[in-house]
This record gives sequence, C-alpha cells and structure tokens, in this order.
Amino acid sequence: MNPIVSEELEIKHTFNEISDLSDFTVSDDLVSNNIIWNISIEPLHKEPENVKLLTVNLYLAQIQPPIQNFICEVNAKFDFWKDDQIIGTRAFPFALCYRNVRQNWGFAPFMQWSNLIALLVSDTLTIRVKFTYKFYNFDLNREDFRSFPVKFEVGRLFVNKQYVAMYSKHLQEEFKKSPKCLKIEDESVNIKDFCLLYAAIHPNPIQITGKTFVKLLYLAKRFKIDSLIEKCVENGANSPIIPIIEKFRGAELLEPDNRLMVGCLDLFKTPRDFKIFALDPDFETLRDSTRFTILMALVKMVS
Repeated sequence: MNPIVSEELEIKHTFNEISDLSDFTVSDDLVSNNIIWNISIEPLHKEPENVKLLTVNLYLAQIQPPIQNFICEVNAKFDFWKDDQIIGTRAFPFALCYRNVRQNWGFAPFMQWSNLIALLVSDTLTIRVKFTYKFYNFDLNREDFRSFPVKFEVGRLFVNKQYVAMYSKHLQEEFKKSPKCLKIEDESVNIKDFCLLYAAIHPNPIQITGKTFVKLLYLAKRFKIDSLIEKCVENGANSPIIPIIEKFRGAELLEPDNRLMVGCLDLFKTPRDFKIFALDPDFETLRDSTRFTILMALVKMVS
C-alpha cells in the first residue's frame, strides 16, 4: 500500500502566560500539501482527585479539498522548552482512519500543572514537534480490508495485511516471511485474542476496559504496536473504569518502562489510600517487587 502523501515537518510555537491559561489554546497553522496542522495545549482537571494537568496535542485540523476516508500514519517527537532549556521529550507514534473531521493525538496528561509552573521562569512554554506523516487511501467497504488469512491453532481470521502492518512492525516482518498466509504459533495468543487486538486498532476502535486492559497491553507489547501501548498507558493513568489492581498488573507487563507504574502510584493521595489497597485480596497477587515499590511510595509520603 503506497502512500498518497508523505512528508517530514516541524511545528514550533511559544505559548505565553501559561500560569493564567484556562482554556484550549492553539498554535499558528502549518499548511503542507493542502493539509493544515497545529499543536494545542489545554488545562485538564482530573476527577475525583481534582488535580490540574497539562494536555498537549498535535492536530490534523483540515484538508482542502476534503478527503472522505484515508489512513494517517504519524511518527512525532515532542520537545518541551523553558527559555533555552529542554524540560521534556516525548515520542508518539500513531495511526488511525481519518474521516474528514478535526482529529488530534497527544498526551493527556503530559505533566501536573503545579510541576509545570514551578519549572517555568518566564511564564512561557515552547513546544517543538518534529513529525513524519503518510496518508493512504482507505475504504472500510473494500474487500481487501478482510482479505489476508491469519491461522491459529484453532480457527482462521481474515485481516487487511497492509493496515495491520502499518501498526505493527513485528507483523510487517512476519508478513514478508509469509506473503500468502500467516500462522500464529504462539500458544499465548489465540484467535479470540487477535480479534480483540484487531478491534483495538480498527478505524472504529473498541473502548479499553478493566477486562481488556492487561490483555491488550500484553498483545501490544507482543506485536510491538507502539501506538496501542501509548493508548493503554494513557488509559491506565486516567481511566476511572479500569480497576487499580489491573493498572498495576499492566505496569508489571511494561517493565522496565516505569511510566505506568508512576501513574499508578500517583493515584494514592493519602496513607489511607495505600492501606485500603493493601487490604484488597488481589494485592497479594502482585509481584514482590511491585508491592515493595508501593511500600516505598508510602514511606516517602509519610516521611
């Protein structure tokens, strides 16, 4: 599947009076190939803790003339500056189906508001986003969306090879080795699991829930789907429908990447929160190292 448009771009914008920011604020537009891009920041209040956070997004704002349906694949790197000093860098790959509406991808949250304000001296924040993008023609009704067979120990599933390969570099290599039919021989991944994975990266993706969170994170890591890992990390930090025990199990899967573990620990606001969680029967099912990390976080809070 060859891209209809492909380019490397950079947006850099300085946002002023950050401490007084109370609403959605957007950078100047960058126009390329009749496609309008910009970046935005916005304060977000996280409930029920009522913590103020900074969210950052890269926006695909508009296309002229409009294209009804296409796949957008983007690899973006966000640099955050105070004056001439970098205070943070985040890489963010993503891919999804664009349907001629304003869409955005980014970090919610990027940083707690109080931590951000403490870092900024001149009350300004500069954000630079370097990104490459590729657009592919796409139609959900085309037969080739379900044309490539993937076999399992029991059952067979038909998928769009190009679409799946765009998300998963691992499967991209496997498709090259098996150009006519791919067999998944990993006993830990059955056809039901792969259907769940396919539904999570589908143009109309399923919602990540407490029942699917750990499994999707495992599958995303197993097949090296970075955009789904990022989505799971964000949901692990912010979604109220995912039980905290499942969030910690997900954090164990991600080790040595500790972003989700840090997000889980941030959910404890008082020593009582730690105590209530430790009394949960499922607490004992966590790894010794995880329980030790939780204990050390409690010690740090009360010391």
